Amino acid sequence: MSKAEFEVKDPKCVCQGLNKVLEMAKFYDEYSISAKHIPKSPENNKKALKIVNSMLEVLKPSDACGDRGGYWLEKAKAEALTCKREGENCMMALEWVRAAIHDDQCLDAKLTCQKYEQGLGSKFVEAQPWNDIRWSMYCIANFGLNTTKDAVKTLEKSLKKNRCPTK
Repeated sequence: MSKAEFEVKDPKCVCQGLNKVLEMAKFYDEYSISAKHIPKSPENNKKALKIVNSMLEVLKPSDACGDRGGYWLEKAKAEALTCKREGENCMMALEWVRAAIHDDQCLDAKLTCQKYEQGLGSKFVEAQPWNDIRWSMYCIANFGLNTTKDAVKTLEKSLKKNRCPTK
């Protein structure tokens, strides 16, 4: 296997993907009361739907490596429709997207226009920008001692490391 096909080819896409996930991480950091509790309000619903739609523009269920990631993206699409039509389930749509990205390394890689395949080796994987996306999902979920603030820091550091312009 040639690792060249899995390396960064589009630095602009890397920056766009990292910024999309940073927007999600900041939303969780600013509005969550606990790991997965964001108070429902019209403002929060609108912000959550914007993030979900942004992610679903890039991620398709067929992009997932496994069944769960694809299934969860389908659930996110359904919940996003309910959110748009009725103003309900917006946070659930966001959480399904987060869970899909968290669970599926192919989706992480897709956000940076890269590909993932088992067997790339830990050193290679750790150097990829999508690996920072994966770790930020762990932080958002508050795994271990990680927090949403750690997710924001991870992504901001990755944006600098990948020479992305700051907003």
